[in-house]
Amino acid sequence: TECGPAPDVIAVNAHFTHYAALSAGGFATDNLRDFLSSDEVARAGSGAALLRRIVFSIGCHAGLNVPDRSAEAADPGLGINPAMDFVQAMAVQRAVYVASTGFGLGDDEGIGGTERLLTIFAKALVQGDAAVGSALVSAKQQYLISLSAMTVYDEKSSIQTTLYGLPMYRVQPSGVAAPAAPRWPVPDHS
Repeated sequence: TECGPAPDVIAVNAHFTHYAALSAGGFATDNLRDFLSSDEVARAGSGAALLRRIVFSIGCHAGLNVPDRSAEAADPGLGINPAMDFVQAMAVQRAVYVASTGFGLGDDEGIGGTERLLTIFAKALVQGDAAVGSALVSAKQQYLISLSAMTVYDEKSSIQTTLYGLPMYRVQPSGVAAPAAPRWPVPDHS
């Protein structure tokens, strides 16, 4: 299936390893074939589907950059190559990427941890002419300052959220309504 044009800012939220993202539906139903691999991301659109896009994720280890020589061997049966992590895939795509190098933390009684930090980041990112690096720094500051008492989980949420790419890249919201949902390729892992 052909891809439609990617939006300028993309939130990819799933259960991650550094090389595969399992959908929430796949997680809930134990369908371990309902995933997107980092190789698929790197190859999308001949390596240009995410050009000049900002991609972020709360997913655990979505931003973990593993040296190739430390990764497990490729699994040709599943089409997974653990040496190609999502950080590398985003670099191939020439996208700006913000993700957690550790566990993406949330709260089951509201929005908290990495979840809250990236919510603040997303809002800062589209508030006019914001550079992605400044938006992330501002989000981390707002997140930490807003806490009545900081926990180790709040500290981890801030420290582990990492920017890969050019921090001066900007999103300039046009005020134009977003197009209908883009057609993204659906990987076939059967």
